Amino acid sequence: MELAVLFVVYNRAVNETETARALRDMADMPGCVYVYDNSDRDIGNRTKCEALGWHWLGGGGNIGLPKAYNACINALERDGFDGIVCIFDDDTDIAPDYFARLAETAERERASSLFFPILRAGERIVSPQIIHPNQRAEFYATEAECLSSDGKDRFAFNSGMAVRMDVFRRVRYDERLFLDGVDYAFLRDCYASGLTAAVI
Repeated sequence: MELAVLFVVYNRAVNETETARALRDMADMPGCVYVYDNSDRDIGNRTKCEALGWHWLGGGGNIGLPKAYNACINALERDGFDGIVCIFDDDTDIAPDYFARLAETAERERASSLFFPILRAGERIVSPQIIHPNQRAEFYATEAECLSSDGKDRFAFNSGMAVRMDVFRRVRYDERLFLDGVDYAFLRDCYASGLTAAVI
């Protein structure tokens, strides 16, 4: 299964980000990494990405997350990528078994197009979470409850989300947004298109 990584860096040296450090320590890190540089000053990230063998995009200031994500997706399409895209923030501490667990889940859940890791803040599961039609958010109490959920009204943070590439032929990130609500709006549009998600 072919995997790619997409992450956006903002006003930081790419090689010093938590995401880059986590990726470099992983034996099964995907060979295909796309970094969108949303920095509003030149930090030398193009050269740093080239040294890491990663694709560098951006460098024109902060255009917001949706435009940055969509630019990376366009580049992946141009390069003929057709696997699963793993999306991270630049400060994501990626679990060492993330890619192995993702591959297992994607193989088992072939009908699912989106994959959500369980993210915690302390002991509380903060993503995925339930967002009811009235916009009231509710947390899953346990991992078992999250895994057994039917997925109705289940939303997740962008960071750590993995998306099959064919999703982007139907749904893209809403470029009218800048930062807040980007992940919610994307998933709302995915669900409206009949796509389904599984939990890693």
